[in-house]
Amino acid sequence: MILRHDNAEKSRRCRPWQRTMAGVALTGMLAGFCPASAGAELSSAQAEQSSLQVEKSSAQVEQSNLQAVAPFPAASGWAATANGAEANATLQPSTEEPSPEVEARIEHTIDLLRTEYPEFRSLYLQKKSRGDEIQMLENDRQVKRACWFVTFDERKPEEMRSDNRTESLHLQFDENGALQSYRWQNVNWAGDTMPDKATALHKGADFLQKLLGADFALYGPGKVNGTGSGCEVREGKVYTWVNRNVQFDRLVNGIPLVNGDDLWNVQVDGGGRVVGVSHFTNENTFDLTFDPARFPDPAKALSLEQAKKALMEQCRLAPAYVSREFLQDFPNGVQLVPGQGPPRLVYRPDRLFLFMDAITGKLLVEMAAMESGRPAHTVIHVTGEGKALFAKNTDEGRKVIEKELGVDLSGMPLFPVGSEPVNQGIGPYIRRMEWDTSMPHGDAPANTQPTPGGLRNAAIQTASDTGRVLGFSVKRNGHNASKEEASKHTPVISRDEAKKKAVAFLQQYLPARDLEVKVIQVWQGTPRYPDWVDVTKLPKNIVMSSSEAFRFIPLHQGIPVEGYNWSVSVDRETGKVSAFHYEPVDFDALPDPSRIISPETAEAAFMNNLDLKLVYTWSQYFDQRAPQPSLMYQYDFLHPGLIDAQTGSVISMESGE
Repeated sequence: MILRHDNAEKSRRCRPWQRTMAGVALTGMLAGFCPASAGAELSSAQAEQSSLQVEKSSAQVEQSNLQAVAPFPAASGWAATANGAEANATLQPSTEEPSPEVEARIEHTIDLLRTEYPEFRSLYLQKKSRGDEIQMLENDRQVKRACWFVTFDERKPEEMRSDNRTESLHLQFDENGALQSYRWQNVNWAGDTMPDKATALHKGADFLQKLLGADFALYGPGKVNGTGSGCEVREGKVYTWVNRNVQFDRLVNGIPLVNGDDLWNVQVDGGGRVVGVSHFTNENTFDLTFDPARFPDPAKALSLEQAKKALMEQCRLAPAYVSREFLQDFPNGVQLVPGQGPPRLVYRPDRLFLFMDAITGKLLVEMAAMESGRPAHTVIHVTGEGKALFAKNTDEGRKVIEKELGVDLSGMPLFPVGSEPVNQGIGPYIRRMEWDTSMPHGDAPANTQPTPGGLRNAAIQTASDTGRVLGFSVKRNGHNASKEEASKHTPVISRDEAKKKAVAFLQQYLPARDLEVKVIQVWQGTPRYPDWVDVTKLPKNIVMSSSEAFRFIPLHQGIPVEGYNWSVSVDRETGKVSAFHYEPVDFDALPDPSRIISPETAEAAFMNNLDLKLVYTWSQYFDQRAPQPSLMYQYDFLHPGLIDAQTGSVISMESGE
């Protein structure tokens, strides 16, 4: 029985600074600078899991972190494709054998595994089948691709499969024998040791070079920030695997193309073993040609010093309080409850951005710039009521959701979200309990004919040590975005009324003291489309949500307190709260802001450590693509990270030090 595999849970447990940057990703998607998924669920309720987070599928997390979730579920065990299209792998019994050329390519990969890992020699071939991978694209388009599926495990051919055993190794190849994905869950490799980034990069590059040969030169290392985990029960024993993900982007003119049009993701475990590989391409949506002549000339880019100067002319450093957990990597993907250690007072950029035009020096700025002109935020004064809820098990969690949100979860099956962390002693972490009807699990099949507006998911998050409730949410089935369908679902409350309801709901749980809070309305009005988008060709089957999401940032002596998730979503069709998150802040533990360095001193330290990377982007919006790619400077928000407001030292957001 598989409890949870790979990064499915990771999509809900992004590091706090990743949650913040996810809002920038959505901004870029609206602006057309970042790739957008087909059939995306463009929902204000997406903020219920994070500050301004775009909900991502497990494959898309590792693809680019710039994707919204597609409404088509991927078949279990097969790789989902990039750029919003989901894959259903349909195996058709066939006695067809690959051609000698295809067989040679497949055997090249198998020989590599056999050479690299002696453990492979104890495995037996279980299946080599030709099947079809059907990709559901926008506008109900389908793309069918023939693939080869190969599986190995430790059973001898004459042995029967037991119910609690899964294949140890999966390989998927395209019809020409090129590897598309590989995953190996070896019980002897189970453990909770995460490799450091240098080891993961070295081992990943070495393996990929042996796999691709001369074609390895077409790719360059990208992000090494993602982590993954899997959990499985075999014969009553729980096995857990963890890995670090290394991304290799396609190079053009020696510069990485970061759209996810052509990239490899390599997963390395704590023993330095490559336990997974995925190749994502955008070939079913766009004609993939990487002619350097189509890309802007790098010689026209601003110099690094000119780019830094342009950046600092458009943003300033501002003070903020941050929790220690905001800065640190979660151990083995476990999200720690913020506020366990003393908060820090830092300087950080006052504008969120990912890219700057490398030729003009213009920033792609935060979401507020892309909206319809309404104020991005307001500041309110409230007095909290000090209410606290607790749920130490699923029964108590269900009752909390039903009472606080006024819903009935009867008949909704509990969804397994993984086991408890193997490595104890890490401190209080956020435990998640979830109920779901949209995905098959255990004896419960997926609801293939959901009722529009009906409940499809419910979740609650609690602190592992005390059971204190930190958030809960319900999700309803969306409605088709057609005008005819939309006309049937009229909001019963206005946006302003939704805001008042969100404030009143949060106020119950705030500490019993007077507070100053910044309120950000996450989704406001219709996004501005890039000028190259033909709005008449946008998908007609976008799943729309009726929720209005609000994010709350507490202020202490006028300085924002960040790294804590305070958010409320209100369903305007029902007039009820649909999601709530509140992580307590110890305001008395916040550092004294009276003795901090000047903004000028902080900016000098920031500039000295600023890292800008030259990249190409090729903007797309669903199935439409910009006429030409763009040359950008990408801001690496891990370096320099933040500046300690009291000492002026650089705080790396990779380690928190």
